[in-house]
Amino acid sequence: MSHGAIVTGTDGSESATAALKQAAELAASSAVALHVVSGYPPGDAAPPEAVRRVLETAREALGDIDVDVRLHPSRARRPARSAPWPHASAPS
Repeated sequence: MSHGAIVTGTDGSESATAALKQAAELAASSAVALHVVSGYPPGDAAPPEAVRRVLETAREALGDIDVDVRLHPSRARRPARSAPWPHASAPS
């Protein structure tokens, strides 16, 4: 039994789909699950329908690859407030 997983993100673009297929082939050859993530804005309480469609389309694109695909809509986090660099000095 193999342990581990491969995680990749998608926005539904052509380049993301190509990367998704490469990740799926690697997951299949490694006998691990492929977790596919697509993000949505932090203010939304639930994933928008568009994100669900992107994920389902990703699953469909992998139909010919024998891999365990798990879909994850992911709400983006708001960026943390950045503190000034502790060693910053004023310009001379």
